[in-house]
Amino acid sequence: MNPCSAIRSESYVPEIDGLRAIAVLGVLFFHLGMDQFTGGFVGVDVFFVISGFLITRIIIHQQISGFFTFRNFYLRRARRILPALLFLLFLNWLLSFLLFTPELFKESSESTIASIFFSSNILFYLQSGYFDTDAYLKPLLHTWSLGVEEQFYLFWPLLVYYLFQKASNTVLFIIFASCIVVSQYMATHNAELSFFIIVFRAHEFFIGAALCRIKQPNPDKVWLLELIALSGLLLMISAMMLFNESDTTFPGINALIPCLGAAMCIYASSAKFTSHILNNPPMVKIGLISYSLYLIHWPLIVYYQYVFNVTNLNHYEMLTLSLLSVILAVFMYRFVEQPFRIRQQSKTSNVKFINGMSILILLLIGLTTTVIVQNGWSWRFNNKLKAEIDSHQAQYDLRQTAIRAPLCHHNDEQQSWADFQNQFDQCNQILPNSVLVFGDSHAADLWLGLHKNLPDRNIIQITGAACRYTNKLERCAALFSFVQDLVLTHRNQIVSVVYTQRGKFLDSQAISQTATYLDGLKHNDNHVYWFGPQMEYRPGITTQLSREDNLYDFASNSDQWQKNELFELDQQIESALSETVVTFISKLSSFCPNRSCPILTPENAIIYVERHHLTISGTTYLNQILLKKLSDKL
Repeated sequence: MNPCSAIRSESYVPEIDGLRAIAVLGVLFFHLGMDQFTGGFVGVDVFFVISGFLITRIIIHQQISGFFTFRNFYLRRARRILPALLFLLFLNWLLSFLLFTPELFKESSESTIASIFFSSNILFYLQSGYFDTDAYLKPLLHTWSLGVEEQFYLFWPLLVYYLFQKASNTVLFIIFASCIVVSQYMATHNAELSFFIIVFRAHEFFIGAALCRIKQPNPDKVWLLELIALSGLLLMISAMMLFNESDTTFPGINALIPCLGAAMCIYASSAKFTSHILNNPPMVKIGLISYSLYLIHWPLIVYYQYVFNVTNLNHYEMLTLSLLSVILAVFMYRFVEQPFRIRQQSKTSNVKFINGMSILILLLIGLTTTVIVQNGWSWRFNNKLKAEIDSHQAQYDLRQTAIRAPLCHHNDEQQSWADFQNQFDQCNQILPNSVLVFGDSHAADLWLGLHKNLPDRNIIQITGAACRYTNKLERCAALFSFVQDLVLTHRNQIVSVVYTQRGKFLDSQAISQTATYLDGLKHNDNHVYWFGPQMEYRPGITTQLSREDNLYDFASNSDQWQKNELFELDQQIESALSETVVTFISKLSSFCPNRSCPILTPENAIIYVERHHLTISGTTYLNQILLKKLSDKL
């Protein structure tokens, strides 16, 4: 006996809804920014395990009963997924029409079309990167997981039908192990690709499906069932509370922790006492509305933060948004999901369903395509800064050229670190009295500013997109190893070593680890510096320009959308470096008197490209201020 054969495909398993409740609450708490659930994103992986189990169970039982057809399978999936999804997409379209700037409305419309065709995971991967729009400005970002699930539904019935039931356990294990290896490799080489693309999530669905091949333990061994179920719960909760998006390599091997936890709970769902945690009425009710709750909660958070310009939600806001999400989810479940799921699936009703959904989809495609073609319906805004916006949008390409990407700033995933290292001599010289600048793209900004303001000094650039010390990417680890060797080998020529990175990815642990690394770069009489974070803004510059009538208002209001938590981070770094030989240089104290940071140069040139990178004029101007403070330190 196993979980698949022990339970008929049509039977209801309340423990599954309990698992769904844990999964969706983890995601909700993570998106609200609760400090206790920094790894709540693994709730999506729990959903993948559940889907792998349930879909495999349905297919196998219907095959055995002789009722399985691909047509009925996909029709059931459509009835389960499409009504609530289309409701959300129309609601999101309306809200983005009313609230978003043309640029954001256009981006949201692109996401809508991708969601309709269950390819939003691919779209968001293609859009991902260091210069991507803030996640909180993407109300449909969470639909990436629906894209992954639907792609799973496309090929999995064929594999179950022709391979899964016939292949030996050895063959299936080899396939499973290969999936894990590939996922782990990609998680350390291209984190965005491994996160969004189904190939690198396949082992998660496979874990759920494998439950249909595993024999249950002897039901007389009550203690064993309880141990398995309880251990599974602990694995899931531990991952939700201990993982974090900055320092946890994911998915890869780490995804096994919550996924195996979910599988263990399903496997031992008959455990008498532990199962009460999952099948009690409140958990089951949350599980029943989990799909609608997952769909609605993230757009609510996005639009709330956008309209009220909120960076971090307080406890009152978290509670309010949680309750509102649940209320809307109950409404969607009762009046959108249920009517299409419980209705008798006669041939006539199926035809009506298909026709109705097709009309709604075509209408939505028509609306969103028009928005995209007409650049976000800019007629909705009487924008007097259109010329400044159009001019500013060219600054990104100009900056990329100025920081010498990708030749001297490693930001091309297709370019190996070995190729980049071989190009070092084309970008730099090792001369007496050299200054070495290294780190992520903020370090590239710093290099550019120092290079323009110190034309007589040899400024060496070793920078890579997202390459902060705690990043697990192989190319970034290679960069820091290369810097270590270079500083040691040329300790008589490199008199100053300068590091900086984006502040968003720093916490106390990352600060401590980075400080220890920098401390080890001290040799002979050289000086090691950590230049603190530069100001970041939310939303981006173009969005803010779209909201204002003139540059004066734009500059005057900029304090309202700067990330003031970076001032506290600045102090944390300085405190951590007090016990090292590393000298801390605060950009913020130099640039931002009274915690008010400039957004324009004295010539009224905009300082930032988007949320946190500097324009050429911006980095030149800010580094002039910085060098006056430094005097002759470098």
